[in-house]
Amino acid sequence: MVNDLLLEIGTEEIPAGFLSNAALNLKEQAAKALDNSSLEFKNIDVFYTPRRLTLKVEGIPDKQADITKEITGPPTKIAFDHDGKPTKATIGFAKKQNTDIKNLSIINNERGNFIGLTKVIKGKKSQDILKDLIPKLILKIPFPKSMRWGNSNITFARPIRWIMCLYKNKKLKFEIYNIKSSDKSYGHRFLSSKSFNVSGWNGYIRDLQNSYVILDQDKRKKIIEEQVSRLFNDLNGKIFLDSELLETVTNIVEYPVSLAGSFDESFLEIPTEVLVSVMKTHQKYFPVYKKNSPKKESEIRSSKDIRKSNNLLPYFVFVSGLKVDNPQLIVKGNERVIKARFTDAKFFFEEDTKQNLEKFVEKLKLVTYLSDVGSYQDKTLRLQNLSSYVSTICGVKPEILTRAALLCKADLVTQMVYEFPELQGVIGRYYALISGEDLEVSNAIEEHYMPLTRDSEIPKSKPGALLSIVDKLDNICSCFFAGYIPTGSADPYALRRQAIGIIRIINSHYFELNLTELINESLNNLNIDNAQDIGEVKCIILDFFKERFRNLVLEESDFSYDVVDAVISVNFNNIQKSIEIMKTINSYKQKNELEHITTAFKRVVNITKDKVEGKIDQSLLIEQSEKNLFMKFQGIKNSIKDDIKNNKFDEALNKLIKLREPIDEFFDNVMVMDKNKHIRNNRLKLLSDIKNHFFQIADFTKLN
Repeated sequence: MVNDLLLEIGTEEIPAGFLSNAALNLKEQAAKALDNSSLEFKNIDVFYTPRRLTLKVEGIPDKQADITKEITGPPTKIAFDHDGKPTKATIGFAKKQNTDIKNLSIINNERGNFIGLTKVIKGKKSQDILKDLIPKLILKIPFPKSMRWGNSNITFARPIRWIMCLYKNKKLKFEIYNIKSSDKSYGHRFLSSKSFNVSGWNGYIRDLQNSYVILDQDKRKKIIEEQVSRLFNDLNGKIFLDSELLETVTNIVEYPVSLAGSFDESFLEIPTEVLVSVMKTHQKYFPVYKKNSPKKESEIRSSKDIRKSNNLLPYFVFVSGLKVDNPQLIVKGNERVIKARFTDAKFFFEEDTKQNLEKFVEKLKLVTYLSDVGSYQDKTLRLQNLSSYVSTICGVKPEILTRAALLCKADLVTQMVYEFPELQGVIGRYYALISGEDLEVSNAIEEHYMPLTRDSEIPKSKPGALLSIVDKLDNICSCFFAGYIPTGSADPYALRRQAIGIIRIINSHYFELNLTELINESLNNLNIDNAQDIGEVKCIILDFFKERFRNLVLEESDFSYDVVDAVISVNFNNIQKSIEIMKTINSYKQKNELEHITTAFKRVVNITKDKVEGKIDQSLLIEQSEKNLFMKFQGIKNSIKDDIKNNKFDEALNKLIKLREPIDEFFDNVMVMDKNKHIRNNRLKLLSDIKNHFFQIADFTKLN
């Protein structure tokens, strides 16, 4: 007898984006539930199509294993009286365990000797456990959005229409709402909708295939890859198998049939990105590129004549879920849809480009950015101010950056972006070029949205990189001021991603930007009246950046957490500087050259917790050890400042390490807390000055 469990949850079509995570969760939760129920299993798999989630668990035993359990009662010294008769304690224990006293025995353990009982707890039948377990398991599957149907209080991604469940190739009966489990499954909704009886895994897979359902998602994906590649070869085109699009089309069909369609070449006058966006994002089609296209789809740009695309062929490939006698009927239907979409796009493009991009800027005042910080026109003015500020620091022509800042949001009010919002920035670049704007300005308009995801490509050009920083920082400062601060997993404005984007851009382009000053400048542009409010928001934003920076460095480097914390706690404003200091300290730490100076520095910090300022009076230096420390420190003090200023952190740290011996001698021979107030304060001033120079690099007390 095959001791396998087979569960199929049949539903209305579940959205493609829900399936993979739901299947993964079902697998994990099933394994956990079986473990918690003390049911072993050999293997567990989950398969899915838009209309079903299938769980297969192999090797479940007939029942739980029996458990032998020792139950201890009273100690033997009180279990019997002087006559050897059971005491009330023993009688009560036996009664509680529902057994005769003669069944009790003496149990020895680390605590001593006790009267006790060895019980064998019989394992429950697996069938009974599964009947209770599976309905709970089904209803625990999480989805981004769930729904109710009929009069039911239960929720699922889409209405459940049937449940097929077998254990040991026999029906396992249970009920969810008014849906009773059975041994029946169903084929393709349109091609073979009749039910069929399931008697086991092999027959289940065979009958599904005969009913036009390919259950295994990996097998469907491979079929689609082969079909699409064959069609591209027939069209003499080049394919970029976008993994996300491939995953989506795999999850929207049960039986893949790939077909090719065409469109009028006149639509190639529309920018490539528009056509690709319509095909991939809206229609889930694969665009067909010319053989001589770049190696990566992300590198594809239209030619200098931006009204003419030289990369696309007038074809597309799509995946249908239907097998029909005349597939051209399906092809013609899809061609009509794409023609309507492209016609709209062409109209929007022609209408938008009848006026210069700058003309759209005025319309931004009608679009609210955030209610507390004004319109997109207000945001544009802030971006211009901040762009002017950073351009002088980073060596970019102010006129280039401020011009890009003026125009970067203008495409938001064009007809094209209103219809295809995913093209924001891309359309701005095209319209800027058509309007005769400088190439650097046009590229910056597109690049300022980058990186689009946490790990995706960052802007290549300096103007684009700086405008991206400026825009993201304004987003963060505006949202934090308005109270839209990320909490837990909630981050509706993707502020964490944007902060990481800023850090990555600064690091990649080696921008010497002071984050505190940059945040302060951005907040000032918001025209916040209350100075206290600015200070509070600035501190919160800085902490927000610190945490993102800390996590990013720990993920992407081999620096230990104590090195990262030591640097960030005192040296965070300059991202580039912080990373270089981490490299230096990490190198010294790996060579075990920091242990002694770290100990010495901790002694300095511990005794100078109270702030002591002022000039050191040499006449009050009495002991030879304090004179030696003073002279050694004075000899390197100014050069350390110069080294840090010139980013020579290795040299600065090497000089500070040489203070270890004089610091140790000082503490061994000098009473810091002298009775004489002036001598005491003078010694504390010396130690405080040394501490402050260490803190210019890192807080060495945090190093392990």
